[in-house]
Amino acid sequence: LTRTRRNTATAQTQQLHMSSSEKRAEVQAPRSNERAACYAARDAWYTCKVMHDDSDQACLQLRKEYEANCLPSWVKHFEKRRMYETFKAQMQAQGYAKIKPKEEEE
Repeated sequence: LTRTRRNTATAQTQQLHMSSSEKRAEVQAPRSNERAACYAARDAWYTCKVMHDDSDQACLQLRKEYEANCLPSWVKHFEKRRMYETFKAQMQAQGYAKIKPKEEEE
């Protein structure tokens, strides 16, 4: 192997053996303008989804911009939060059916 290929292989091996805290340390927190771009892209994506009855296909370009402007961990967090908020709103609007304990069923 050439020296360059050997160094690349060594670097890749070292990355595989890094702990998750070491990997997180390599990822820098977004700056203020990067966060603002992420929030704007997220808001545009969700606004489009609401306008198109939660259709992903109608807003595909906005989704790509959203994923390009936000860290993957942020996208995952925002998605989970939106699912929870949607569930919570449905429960408040429609109520829920109380589940009977097994003792009462018999």
